[in-house]
Amino acid sequence: MKYTSNKYNNYEFNLLRVSVFLGANGAGKSTLFKEMLQFFQNAHNEKIQTLNTRIAHLPNEIDVLRNAQQQTLRNLNSEHQRLSQRFEQELQQKLPTIQFETKEKRQDYLNQERQQLQEQNSETLNALKAEQEQALKMAKADKRTTESACKEEMEELQKGDNSLVYVEGGRTITIKDTLQLDRNTFQNYDRLEQAEKQLKSKRGTSLAGRLFDALIVLEKKGQEQKSKHSDDVEKWSENGNEGECPKRTQPPLDLLFEMFNEIFPLITLSFDTAARRLIATKNEQVYSPTQFSDGEKQVFSILADFIGLSESYKMILVDEPELNLHPELAERIWTLLESTYPDKEFIYATHSINFALRNNVGIVYVLSNDSDKITCIDSFDDLERVELSSFLGGLPGILSANKVVVTEGHDKSFDSIFYRWLLDDSTIEIYPGGGCTDVVNVVTKSGLWSKISTKISLVGVIDSDYRTAENIQNLRNNSVLALPFHEAESFLCLPEVVVAVGNRIGSQEHELTCDDVVEIIILNLKKQKLNIAAKRVFEHAKISLGVSLTKKVLGNIKSKEQLLIGLRTASEEELQKAILSCGIDQIEGMLEGEISKIDEIIEQKNHTEALLYLPSKELLQLLAPKVGCRSGEDLMRSVKRNFTPSDFESTKKIQADILSVL
Repeated sequence: MKYTSNKYNNYEFNLLRVSVFLGANGAGKSTLFKEMLQFFQNAHNEKIQTLNTRIAHLPNEIDVLRNAQQQTLRNLNSEHQRLSQRFEQELQQKLPTIQFETKEKRQDYLNQERQQLQEQNSETLNALKAEQEQALKMAKADKRTTESACKEEMEELQKGDNSLVYVEGGRTITIKDTLQLDRNTFQNYDRLEQAEKQLKSKRGTSLAGRLFDALIVLEKKGQEQKSKHSDDVEKWSENGNEGECPKRTQPPLDLLFEMFNEIFPLITLSFDTAARRLIATKNEQVYSPTQFSDGEKQVFSILADFIGLSESYKMILVDEPELNLHPELAERIWTLLESTYPDKEFIYATHSINFALRNNVGIVYVLSNDSDKITCIDSFDDLERVELSSFLGGLPGILSANKVVVTEGHDKSFDSIFYRWLLDDSTIEIYPGGGCTDVVNVVTKSGLWSKISTKISLVGVIDSDYRTAENIQNLRNNSVLALPFHEAESFLCLPEVVVAVGNRIGSQEHELTCDDVVEIIILNLKKQKLNIAAKRVFEHAKISLGVSLTKKVLGNIKSKEQLLIGLRTASEEELQKAILSCGIDQIEGMLEGEISKIDEIIEQKNHTEALLYLPSKELLQLLAPKVGCRSGEDLMRSVKRNFTPSDFESTKKIQADILSVL
């Protein structure tokens, strides 16, 4: 989508699914957001006005068509009368030239000619009437279809109010732990429809001002689901218990509590139905959510706001998402929401460079008051991520734990859920450390961590990616484990896991089998064969070169000439090493070997070997909808709710491997 800003002299912003406006104070981020908010609200209102006008004009269009048809018939009748008069004149002129035996035969001839003309005129007129009736019938059908489509679109627009959600960061939020209605609020919130209407009216305003509305809507949706489930079970019982017993959808409040727990693993939320009260539990201590920290309140409010969000809301505007939140937490919550709602567009205004450099971000605009100095960054492939803030931000969590698993990457929405489920131990901290080198630095307490005095036990876990066996072994020697598959998402692509989730959800039209999943895996490996082979060759062909002389050699050098000879010899040895490792014959041999290995995997349909070679993020997104999940994160939550790591041999083994190192 493109947006042209009046503030920035008609600068055209190309907005992708996740877009970030980055700038210092005074750069105009908030002003731009207000402008955009007004623009999209006006655009929404214009759509409604256009639809209303279209619906109002539909009856007129039918009347115009009917009037035009009637006028056509009148014109045709007039033309027939004119032709009949002319025909009569010509007939009278023709009669003297014809010999008739009797007057009766003469009259019969006249009647026959006149009847023939009348039949021709009637046939033409009837054909035209039939054609017009069909056209009118089709026009009425089109009117009904158009009117229905317009009304449906109108309903969707009205459901979404202005089709966007505005979230402001860093505002003080008050949480009411009791969802009781009094005589002042009963009329507005007694029924679900009334509560949804109240919430809808506040979507474009303050997040803090609509938290109570969001919680009431979630609670009433849960009541409605419970009632419907009871009715479905009763019907199922009346029908003789045929088929599976109807399953109850997860209540929205339970989903809110589960997602909150994914972000704050030590805090468990529940709802006392009798007292209509929210309850928090941490380290076996029960307390009210009113005692949450500002960051916890912010996360709770954001999740409550999003879980009740209908599909008609397509755009999310978030002003300063990092305020009131720890930098790591801000990245985690918004990355989680972006992955959970892949059909929505997210637009942020932020001061945080780290937030803008997240993997999910598609485009960043660095703002300035001068529109000529706006910088657009649409690729981070050649940029180095600034790690200092991330490391410092992770200190409290790491220092408060005895055991820490350091994972690779910055996109934590999937990894944090997966590793917490895999290890099933709230005393183990999961810390996303950055790239492979950063993970090694954290685990070995080198780099920035060398200044930290701590006796905590750390183990690093990284994706195998395209690494060589030698590289993986070297990493293991430094307490960094490489997964047995390409990446963490690969575990959820295993046929036994995918099929188990599908069977548990039970919403598939066609039941997926292990063989079906294997076919999908092998087909994707076929498609990416050359790309994967090339990347594995790139990894295998990496070598470390450097010209140097030993202390003993340097100690015996007495002149510049001797030094040059020594350097030349060392240089030639390094060049020879490069030729032996990266010569064209060696590269061709490596490529042939990789392609041959992939062909063997494909021929044998060895899906476990395939998942070591095949990147699985996209594969997981492809498999998830086939078992009734919206995304890979959604599938991961289903696994977390319904299974334990010991239910699958692969996760049981990697769990034991990690814990043995810890």
